[in-house]
Amino acid sequence: MPTTLPASLFSDGNALAHCKSHPISHPALCQWHAPQILLPAWLTALVLLVFAGVVVAIVAGAIRMFAAGRRLRFMRRIARWQPRDRYLLLPLRQPLAFAAGLVRGRAFVSAGLRAQLDRHALNMVLAHEHAHIRHHDMLTAVIVNALAKMHLPWFGAAIRRQWELAIEQRCDETVVRQTGDRLVVADCLVEVARAQQTSPSRSPGVNACHLLDDNLSARVTALLAGPAAPRRMSALTLTALGVGSIAVVLMGGPYLHRLAELLLPFASL
Repeated sequence: MPTTLPASLFSDGNALAHCKSHPISHPALCQWHAPQILLPAWLTALVLLVFAGVVVAIVAGAIRMFAAGRRLRFMRRIARWQPRDRYLLLPLRQPLAFAAGLVRGRAFVSAGLRAQLDRHALNMVLAHEHAHIRHHDMLTAVIVNALAKMHLPWFGAAIRRQWELAIEQRCDETVVRQTGDRLVVADCLVEVARAQQTSPSRSPGVNACHLLDDNLSARVTALLAGPAAPRRMSALTLTALGVGSIAVVLMGGPYLHRLAELLLPFASL
């Protein structure tokens, strides 16, 4: 083992003693070894660059959240509260329906959309938005979007699309349970989509769950096809998998330790 260590984020006097304890037949990259976290100079620079990128992304996200919060507060001020149906009526001609608010969610419906819907269709729209509020989907959306950004762009976008479709279909099923008619719910979605096509609507620019999105075709198809058979794992199965995974990690600790050392990049050998 060399007597000097490469440039690193953190140093520790016990590093050399630890490295000397490895037999010659046991190849290891001790300069990378936790808890010293000793990294080569090029990797130190890369880690700092990635950390700076994460900080910039967090600051940019916080600025967007602050701006969206200001827009939402303005929309709440100009809207009229409808106590009977528990929603805010926006004085806008564009047909809009969405749920917004990370902590205290509210349903929003524009005057333009309400004028084009009968009472039964309006109740279904509100039931859909209230389902989003009960499940705190607006807050979850922020978390999902943040986590999706940690993946490759195309993979993160796929995660967001699948999650958005799943929560919309869940809310659609909630409305079906209240109305008892899948065809009527599907017809309501098509009616709102038709209204938005005749009068294109713009996003309000807030963190919201909209009644309609790019998944309209998939949602209508799911409604007409009927409920999917639930596929849930029992609590016993989940517990067994968790206990088994922990046992494998505990018993294979030394082997995992050595495997991790052997798989480290060989540039620092």
